[in-house]
Amino acid sequence: MMTILSQVLILAGSVWTVIQIMGGDSTDSISSGTNTTATTAAPSIDCDTAKILCFINIGFAVMHALISIYVQNAIVNKIAKMHADEGDDSGVIRSDDVMKATKHIIMYDFVFCFYVFALPAATFYNCYAISDLNDTDCATGKAPAWAAAMAMIGYGFATMCYLPCMYCGTCCAAGTKKVAKKGKKGVETTVGKPAAAQ
Repeated sequence: MMTILSQVLILAGSVWTVIQIMGGDSTDSISSGTNTTATTAAPSIDCDTAKILCFINIGFAVMHALISIYVQNAIVNKIAKMHADEGDDSGVIRSDDVMKATKHIIMYDFVFCFYVFALPAATFYNCYAISDLNDTDCATGKAPAWAAAMAMIGYGFATMCYLPCMYCGTCCAAGTKKVAKKGKKGVETTVGKPAAAQ
């Protein structure tokens, strides 16, 4: 849900910038009583860099949102398939199920493989483009474009850190349950045996 919310905000900032740049030559009328003053919007000179950055971020935002939905559905579908193969219809999702499904998606899914390269590309492109944006004289929509680029950079680094942490956490949870089951079996077998004579 956070992925979709963050991408909607990035999309909104990028679209707002494009709208401001495209309408940069229009005039606004401010009316107060009988006096009407016409003011021009901030100049949209040398705004090609901001416009290109925003169009690319619109594409990246759509890509991130769609791939997050795709990966989540792929993991849920893999878990459902594993449960069907095992004959388990309880509907309970165990942490080792999530780990196995995630491992399968990481190893065999083409879309995820594409995303492994696309995510850092989007992040580091924004690192480059934000410095390029600061060198322009574009005054129209520079702030929302800059904010969208910073949000995309933050999202990229957070996502690159989240996947290994999520996978390690799932592995630890699955391992803990296996150790607990082995520990219970060991306790049950030792409790049932009579104590050795001394």
